[in-house]
Amino acid sequence: MFLIALIVLIVLVMIPIVTFALQCFFSLLPGRKSSFDREQLPRLAVLIPSHNEEAIVAGILQDVKSQVKEGDRVIVIADNCEDSTAAVAKSYGAEAFERFDETERGKAYALRFALEKLEADPPEVVIVVDADCRISSDALAQLSSKAAKLNRPVQGSYIFGEQQDGVASNNASSFTLWFKNHIRPLGSLRLGMPCQLTGSGMAFPWQVIRKVNVANQSLAEDTTLGLELAYVGHPPTFCPEARIDGHVPKEWGTLVQQRRRWEQGYLESILSNAPKMMLRSITSFKPGLLWAAFDLCIPPLALLGIAWTILALPAIAMLLLGGSALPAILLGIGAALMGSGLVLGWLVHCRDKVPAKAILAMPWFLVRKVAIYASLLLKREKVWLRTERD
Repeated sequence: MFLIALIVLIVLVMIPIVTFALQCFFSLLPGRKSSFDREQLPRLAVLIPSHNEEAIVAGILQDVKSQVKEGDRVIVIADNCEDSTAAVAKSYGAEAFERFDETERGKAYALRFALEKLEADPPEVVIVVDADCRISSDALAQLSSKAAKLNRPVQGSYIFGEQQDGVASNNASSFTLWFKNHIRPLGSLRLGMPCQLTGSGMAFPWQVIRKVNVANQSLAEDTTLGLELAYVGHPPTFCPEARIDGHVPKEWGTLVQQRRRWEQGYLESILSNAPKMMLRSITSFKPGLLWAAFDLCIPPLALLGIAWTILALPAIAMLLLGGSALPAILLGIGAALMGSGLVLGWLVHCRDKVPAKAILAMPWFLVRKVAIYASLLLKREKVWLRTERD
C-alpha cells in the first residue's frame, strides 16, 4: 500500500516535470519571427495601472509615447493614489483616470474601471503594461498586430535581469522567472500551444477582453484572467519579439512580500482550475485546453524541487533496504529531465542575462523559499498589497 501511494505521488510530480522539460526542449527550436505592417496596425489603448508610482511612471510613459501613433490612447489609471501619479502622467501627454475605492483595491479592479470608461469609444486592441517596467522598441506594434491578426490575447516576454547589487538568492529568483515568463511560453509557442498571462505586456482584442470579468478576486489575477479567456475560446499566445523588462526587488523582505501573495494565488489557481480544465478538454476534445491545464500544474520551480526532494527520501530508503527500485528510477528520470531542461534553457536563452552564480545560489534559494511556504500554511494572504519599490 505504501509503495502504491508513493508511486501515485511521484506520478503527480512527474506530470509538471515532464511538461516543464518539453517546454524547455522545444524552446530550443528555431521559429518564424512575428512580423507586422506598420500601416495596418490596430487602434490602441495602452493601460498603465498605477498606485503611488510618481517616482517611476515616467520611464514607461517615455517608452509608450515613442511607439504609439495618432489616434492611440495612453492611459494611466491612478488607482487610490496618494501622490502625484496622475499629474506626472498628464505632464507626459497621457490621460489619467483617477479612481478611489477602499474596498476594491488592486490592478484587476483598476483595469475594470478603465475598460468601462473606454466603452463609449472602444479601441481595437487594449495593451496592459505595469508602471515599473520598460518595453523594447516596436513592442506595442508586435503585440497589437498579433492580437488583432489572431483574435487572441497575446503575452510579451516579461523578463527579469541580474540584480547587480542584489543578493545571490534574488538572482536565483530572476533565473526561475526567466523560465516561467520566457522559456516555458516559448516552448509552448513552438508546440503550437497556448501560454499563461504573466502580468505586464498583455494585449487583448477589444471584443475578446469584454467577454470576461477582468476584476477576478484571485491573488494571481493575471493567471486567472488567462484561464478565463481560454475557457471562452481565446487562449493566450506568446510573442517573444515583444520584450518587457522588469526587476526583482533588491531586498529579500520585499521579494518575500511579492512572492507570498503571488505564489499563494497561483497554488490556489492550480487546485481550483486544473482538474476542471482537464475534464473540459477531454469532453470538448480541445488539446490546447489540456496543455493549458498541464502548464498550469507546474508550480514555482522551488516548490517543485522541494516536492521532489521530499519524495526522494523514502524512495532512496526503500531502494537501500532492498525494496522496489521503481520510485527511485522514476525520480531519477524526473531529475534528469528537469536538470537538463534548466541547463539547456539557461545556456541558450539567458546565460548573458543571469550569471552562473544564480544557479549556484539555487540550494540557498530553496532553503529560503521553504520558510515562505511554511508561512503560507500558518497565515494566508487575503488581500492585494502593492509591492514596495526599491
